[in-house]
Amino acid sequence: MPKSLARPRTIAYTRQSGRCFYCGLPMWSDNPLEFASKHGITLGQAKRFQCTGEHLKAHQDGGTASQSNIVAACQSCNQRRHRRKR
Repeated sequence: MPKSLARPRTIAYTRQSGRCFYCGLPMWSDNPLEFASKHGITLGQAKRFQCTGEHLKAHQDGGTASQSNIVAACQSCNQRRHRRKR
């Protein structure tokens, strides 16, 4: 069973100053309503900016949940990245 990404994701989020590793836009990790209000967007739009943990080297390719292999990515970039791999 894969190790949880919660802790490495939180560390990556802090290390990246709350910005997506791929697009550089701000993300939220715990309060979508506050994020939406701050950025003048709807709650639905804010969902795209939810922080997710992403393996640089895919777990299926032998990547681990180690801090050096995990980055914080917005939901939008994470989904786009996974669609591209199929």
